[in-house]
Amino acid sequence: MRRAVAPSVWNLSDFNKCVVYMRAVFLLSSEVAVIGGGSSGLFTALDLSLRGYTVSLFDRNMIGSGTSGRFHGLLHSGARYAVTDPQAAAECQRESAILARIAPHAVEKTGGLFVSLSRTDSEYGERLRKSLSSLGIRFSTLDGNATLSIEPNLSRNVIESVEVDDGVLRAQPFLYSVAISCILNGVSIHPFSELKDARRERGRVEELTFVNTRTAQRMSFRPWAVVNAAGPWVAQVSKKFGIRMSILPAAGIMAVVPRRLSFRVINRMRQPSDGDIVLPYGGSSIAGTTASVLRSPDRFSIRRDDLQLLLEETSEMLPSIRELGFTRSYASVRPLIGTGNNSARAGRLSTRDFHVSGPDESGLSNYACVAGGKMTTSRLAGERAADAVDSMSGTRHRSLTAGRKLFNPAGTAGTKLLSSDIPEHDSLSSVLSMASGGTDAETAVNYLMLSYILRKSGARK
Repeated sequence: MRRAVAPSVWNLSDFNKCVVYMRAVFLLSSEVAVIGGGSSGLFTALDLSLRGYTVSLFDRNMIGSGTSGRFHGLLHSGARYAVTDPQAAAECQRESAILARIAPHAVEKTGGLFVSLSRTDSEYGERLRKSLSSLGIRFSTLDGNATLSIEPNLSRNVIESVEVDDGVLRAQPFLYSVAISCILNGVSIHPFSELKDARRERGRVEELTFVNTRTAQRMSFRPWAVVNAAGPWVAQVSKKFGIRMSILPAAGIMAVVPRRLSFRVINRMRQPSDGDIVLPYGGSSIAGTTASVLRSPDRFSIRRDDLQLLLEETSEMLPSIRELGFTRSYASVRPLIGTGNNSARAGRLSTRDFHVSGPDESGLSNYACVAGGKMTTSRLAGERAADAVDSMSGTRHRSLTAGRKLFNPAGTAGTKLLSSDIPEHDSLSSVLSMASGGTDAETAVNYLMLSYILRKSGARK
């Protein structure tokens, strides 16, 4: 929000100018509270700060410790949901290009293949190509021999493939880059801060009470506006504000193969389903994924049956997976927009689009909420949430996040910023050893970025 300039001489004819000036001063001196430190919350905070708002971001744990930090890594071309969810697919197509432009250090432009292993697969391929054409998503068709020539580890049963512009987005460097960009633009980040109470009066949120999950210290915060971006916990947070909403927490399980088996993202040529994708990720491959609806985002476990399913399904595309097996597995809980259907299939049937609600839906004049969506569309979700805050103030600012590059740890300024954060007695080798037990350069840089975020955030107090 641009800083207001007071008239040099006040008189009755300047009354309207006075009102505009006082409103601007009030907004600039008041804070927007963003609840949730995943990708949507971070982009909401960044977008608002670039519009001139004073922003504080709260998360009950550490930045990126929830769904965003555990996603499988797919930077969507839009092809995966072109048939089943065309609106989300169109958004993914536009947003993937933006993320590749503003965060090149966190993106690998691998490309992707949808591979057919059966007649049924190829029949779906016809629908896929039709949908891609209607959405304007670029693709090409390769026969079996051409497919094997570019991806020799694929099954010899490959009939054909559709090549698209999928990519890989590395979650940690991406999220940490957004967080540092927030800090550099004046956002106050408060990790380990769980919302305990939201006091409401006369249709407004008047006061928020947070508790530090490590120290049990309580903190009160009087926001001018609130944005709930708590991911799979968004419904739980909404209850604090007296609002009920329908969210389907859907667990997605992924498993790591100890070799990179493909140059590109490999998708099965069928409607999105369990065990239908393998992503190259550094020197490894990530096999995924499942989608089972949970009662609570805090209560789930990885079952042996799920891992066996992933092994059987993904090894049909890449047979070496059966021999190599999985070195580890992990899971995340995705916040899908509710359909009223809580069956086992609901996790696959629910849209992957996001929804931003404002005062009209909540009944609170200074409350907005962003629910659903994907990592690929999180920048857009943040933009729409910031638009909702603008509407509360009666102003309209242009979003700048699509054209503003994120903090790059490999750039000259980024290297200087992070290196200044290393204590003088620490050598590079000691920093490497501290990096979650890893010794690779990316892990070390992630450690330095996380260290910077913690040192500059409310966690230092």
